[in-house]
Amino acid sequence: MAFVKCSVDGVVYAADVTAKGDSADDSADDSDDSAAAAAKKDAFVHSLARSSPLQRAASENDPRVVDFLTHLAVCHTVVPAVATESNPGYAGRLYQASSPDEEALVTGAAALGRRLVRNANDEITLEVHAPDPDPDSNAAKSLNANSNAASTETFEILAVNEFSSARKRMSVVARDARDGSHALFLKGADAVVLERLSESHDAEILDATRAHLDAFARDGLRTLVLSKRALSKPEVDAWLSTYRDASTALTKREELLERCADAIERDCVLVGATAVEDKLQDGVPDAIATLRAAGMLVWMLTGDKARPGYARRFPYSTTAFARRALFLEDGLSLLSRRRISPPTPRWFQSLRASTPFDSASDVFQRHPDVASRGTNGTSLSSRRRCPSRTRVV
Repeated sequence: MAFVKCSVDGVVYAADVTAKGDSADDSADDSDDSAAAAAKKDAFVHSLARSSPLQRAASENDPRVVDFLTHLAVCHTVVPAVATESNPGYAGRLYQASSPDEEALVTGAAALGRRLVRNANDEITLEVHAPDPDPDSNAAKSLNANSNAASTETFEILAVNEFSSARKRMSVVARDARDGSHALFLKGADAVVLERLSESHDAEILDATRAHLDAFARDGLRTLVLSKRALSKPEVDAWLSTYRDASTALTKREELLERCADAIERDCVLVGATAVEDKLQDGVPDAIATLRAAGMLVWMLTGDKARPGYARRFPYSTTAFARRALFLEDGLSLLSRRRISPPTPRWFQSLRASTPFDSASDVFQRHPDVASRGTNGTSLSSRRRCPSRTRVV
């Protein structure tokens, strides 16, 4: 995973652009020069840290950027550990995370001035320092990077509302040890977080953020929305009482915890949005190309974000796929609802021998046996066999 873009207060930040028009992390050519190849391999993958405007805003303590970086460094379940020679991590620390997305976001925040140094006993400690001017340098990656000029911030984690596939979000309730203030830090999918914002939120910034999220998705990036809610001590005390009762319930514990989280994850203020690139592992493009050369069809499942750009990024970032590709959006869910039998090997052979399809319906009109019968033996019309949304490019 690579943390490559973000949106804060209606402004998009990304890696600086070189004179050639390429981002700094892509400026190295693909020549066979071993030194250049090694430098590119060792480059800091979270290219957002090379954004000069973002570095400048963080150095000047822009309150919106500070809130954004603090949110990244506090709202998670990441545990820092001491780095090793085999796994150097960043700045001498190895971030152990339940998901690669969290590791990417916490590492990016560390490079930009909010470094997670401790997460234990319900306390998170951050080192606050100037952004690393060159995240690729050995000095930035060393254990003592910026340690002399760093101050610390401590947050007491009072509760964690964990992420689940149903909730599509997570949050923490935290107390800032500096002034005793309480806040809810919430992050998750845009569809669930944006609907939990306060009605008084700035509409212009919200519209700009929605546009940025759409642009990130078209680039094939994984997105999260960050929001925050200030809480009074009486609010926190009353909610924690309900939270503890739900946590110790002997029956329906998950349901009670979900209701408890839903009660506090409301009336939030938008903090920003993140965009992470999910890169293919080394060797995967070559493996796909080999399968294609052997005459095999390659199908990709893209998750629940049914946007064309999300599905396109991987095929067209390599030469492993054919020039024309068929995108079936919501096709699997429709097949499941209709109880349609899976494609047979014979159908795959006929599909491979066919000429490019002019439209999605051609697939099912030319090869009706792919969905000619449901499991109950009833025939399906050609219109029903065709997924609800299909795109050929």
